[in-house]
Amino acid sequence: MTDIAERPVAGAWPRLFQAVRRLRVPQDRPWVGWVLPALILVAWQAASSFGWITDAVLPSPNAVAQAAWRLTLSSELPQNLGVSALRALAGLVVGGGIGLALGLLNGLSRLTFSATDTSVQMIRNVPHLALIPLVIVWFGIDEGAKLFIVALGVFFPIYVNTLHGVRASIRSSSRWRAAMAFAAGRCFGA
Repeated sequence: MTDIAERPVAGAWPRLFQAVRRLRVPQDRPWVGWVLPALILVAWQAASSFGWITDAVLPSPNAVAQAAWRLTLSSELPQNLGVSALRALAGLVVGGGIGLALGLLNGLSRLTFSATDTSVQMIRNVPHLALIPLVIVWFGIDEGAKLFIVALGVFFPIYVNTLHGVRASIRSSSRWRAAMAFAAGRCFGA
């Protein structure tokens, strides 16, 4: 028997990689994706029950479920969820609308792209948490500040994806025109 240090290590990795690649989840077992979250919840509850994690650090899942039920019965949780959902929807409308408009404008016009994209990209790289003190100074701690943070979080993904989508569609517009001409010829017998 050879010592473990003398065995070739490099040969084990390709075999392990191949074994992992062969693992497949059958289509008739969609519950497999729930196994890891369930195990995490069970371990969390066990750690809380044995006192390894105190409630001051991380309340147990049972305590969280009891508090959620109590707040639901008092209608405090549904009311707060409704306010948060409206705030998220308003942020989506404001940030998404501005991001969509600016993305379309910058995607279609080289002039506006040159004038605004550099500034937008600089602002995009500033972490949102770093802007919170400025937002508090500008808007206070009312709904305006919360709406601004949500709108800012929504703005950048929509702006970037709209800009790249418009640019990609312009690049492939000659193919698009050819496909439309072909489809028109087939439909109308031209």
